Amino acid sequence: MSDYKLVANSDTVKNTKTGAIIPNDPANRDRIKFDAWIAVGNTPDPVDPVVITADHVNAFCRSRILSVFSQEDQINAGHEAQVLQRKEYKNDPPLTVEEAERLDYLESAELWKQATLEACRTIKAMEPIPDDFETHPGWPALPTPPA
Repeated sequence: MSDYKLVANSDTVKNTKTGAIIPNDPANRDRIKFDAWIAVGNTPDPVDPVVITADHVNAFCRSRILSVFSQEDQINAGHEAQVLQRKEYKNDPPLTVEEAERLDYLESAELWKQATLEACRTIKAMEPIPDDFETHPGWPALPTPPA
């Protein structure tokens, strides 16, 4: 074990003896000691590997869906789609062009959400879950709102 350890997603270093986090500031006295330690040929311990879990995938899936539709929007969209579907079924009066486009969008948005949830289930079933799961090609493209 080294005297220092790299910190994930940061330019800081951890002193393994004291637990202090050392900023990347050349004026910081602990950073000066670290830089001198490196200068004589020492190497800090690498960043601990991150083990991706189903919780990581679930959180990403939730944030992906909520980035498009808030919880309230999802509820309202479901209700709005039902109203338009009933009107479309009865055809009395027929849907306007705008209503038909809105219904198409709401239905495609629901299909996108279901495809996103299926991608989430598929990725969670992988063993191990890939580190780059967020860019996995199984995620559906984001829906395009109507013009």
